Amino acid sequence: MMGSLFRASILCALLALAGMCYGADGDLLSVAAQEPDISTFNTVIGNAGLKIALSEPGPYTIFAPVDCAWAQLSCPTAEQLMTGEYKSMLASIMQYQVVCGAYTLADFKKNACCPMILRTVGGGTLTIREIGGEIYIDGARLISTGETATNGVVFKIDRVIVPPGIRIKYR
Repeated sequence: MMGSLFRASILCALLALAGMCYGADGDLLSVAAQEPDISTFNTVIGNAGLKIALSEPGPYTIFAPVDCAWAQLSCPTAEQLMTGEYKSMLASIMQYQVVCGAYTLADFKKNACCPMILRTVGGGTLTIREIGGEIYIDGARLISTGETATNGVVFKIDRVIVPPGIRIKYR
């Protein structure tokens, strides 16, 4: 699992060297920390052990579930995911919220005719679709236009995206 994160970090670093990163004030973690409605995401990212990776040059695009999305989890809950018993599950879920490369809302909208497939840092894939003028990432609705950081972009979504094979119950 961490091997694929390392490989993704190398790829992202190469993309950054190629000039594909967007400039802004602060890295992804500091930009995310300024968003009060993703405070659970900010806590969980640290518990998943991804803070160091997300402070690297990237670029990355983060799909950060808003607090009410985390509140919809019933088994395990967001709080339970942060305990030792579920820590590997949490790491897999959090790696599924992050893709390599800095994408903008315009990137997602220009592919309205066909789905856009992005690889997560955990090795999975996310399907981005435009439906009725709204952007969906594996069923989660994009609810922000994206905040740029020095090493990528942070988008807010209305649902926690869960990788295949992980069972989560929702309220």
